[in-house]
Amino acid sequence: MTRTCFFGFLSIILTLSFIGSHIYSARQVAVREAYADTTGLVRFLSMDIERMFYGVEQMFVGIDNLLDNDDGGHDEQIRRVLTDLKKKNSYLMDLLIVAPSGKILNWTGLGTSASILDRDYLRYHLEHENSSFFIGNPRWPRKGCLRFSKAERNEQGQLQRILVAIIDINHLSDRYRQLNLPENMIITITSQDGTVYTRIPGSEHVVGKTFPGIAKLLSGLDRHKTFHGITPVDGSRLFASIERVGNTSMVAGVSVNEKDFFADWRRHSLVMASFG
Repeated sequence: MTRTCFFGFLSIILTLSFIGSHIYSARQVAVREAYADTTGLVRFLSMDIERMFYGVEQMFVGIDNLLDNDDGGHDEQIRRVLTDLKKKNSYLMDLLIVAPSGKILNWTGLGTSASILDRDYLRYHLEHENSSFFIGNPRWPRKGCLRFSKAERNEQGQLQRILVAIIDINHLSDRYRQLNLPENMIITITSQDGTVYTRIPGSEHVVGKTFPGIAKLLSGLDRHKTFHGITPVDGSRLFASIERVGNTSMVAGVSVNEKDFFADWRRHSLVMASFG
């Protein structure tokens, strides 16, 4: 009787150990699949946004060359060049050439230009003597855009002009919505200080807001990292792959809700536990 009880107890222990090991292995497989799915997509997003910024940088080089060779009196020609660049690049809302005083020297808009003395890119380039490129945060009243600027300086380091490209964030959002993403995936593009540029889905509630928790999460980010825990945006538990966009302050993230990527694992675990 004692021997029978011993072997029965041993069988239970072995069965539970086998089931526990199998359930744990299945969980690790679910995590690896989430990592593979999100890492591949975030790499694509990062490279795509980086290509866009590289294209804008090349536009700035061409505009700089045009302005350096301009002896004055060619405002209409410069405006035509700016307008042509805007038409050829659907993500551009406007292109501006700004003087250090804050005066818009030329732009692609119509009518009288608005005052830009409160723009973050103007303050940044005036306050940072060695600044070159700057990406501003989306702010009211135009949360659907971000401003990418370049400071042009003379040999003495004095600011000569600022070139500004106003980029339509909604264009990027619409483009990424066409990727036929799985229902449970979330795309987020932020600055490293935690300001959200766009989020798919749910951008209307968070664009332009700054989350200290995101800034803390991204602190010390070199190139790429993964995250499994509670998101600072809405408190849900996510698995995310995060990647810096080139050498910019922008960060792309692709995440999947823990409830979704563990759903199959939970069902499988219940079956195995019931069998055990």
